[in-house]
Amino acid sequence: MSNDHCLIIDGHSFPALPLPYELNQTAFRPDFCLGTDDFHTSEELVARFEKILESCGYSTARDQPFSGTIVPMKHYRKDQRVQLLVIEINCWLYLGEDYSVDFKEGGGIGQCVGTSWEGYNEMGVRSSTNIEMLKLIKFIISFWNI
Repeated sequence: MSNDHCLIIDGHSFPALPLPYELNQTAFRPDFCLGTDDFHTSEELVARFEKILESCGYSTARDQPFSGTIVPMKHYRKDQRVQLLVIEINCWLYLGEDYSVDFKEGGGIGQCVGTSWEGYNEMGVRSSTNIEMLKLIKFIISFWNI
């Protein structure tokens, strides 16, 4: 940790409707689920993400419908300079009803974090989840001045 801290962002997406294996079939499905760890996720970190996403009109929930983070065992519960946050994007934000990528809908996330879909298409990125994660990574880098 040459910069005296480490921020690990674990990105995923989740379906708009609960899957059969999920215990709570009626749970609220936010636009973004932010997975946290009580030792490795600072209140400041998650609150800043919530504030920015909510200022763009997105709903957020901590640890709902999924919870937790994955922490490297070397640092687990030993070093709070290792910060983690799971960012899960609700698929309805970028998929159409036929499960094709809906660039019109997904572009809103890019506007929120300052990136356009077209730039990622030019780079040859084809997975909608990867596009969303790249946008969030760009945002994180600019946010934390990394």
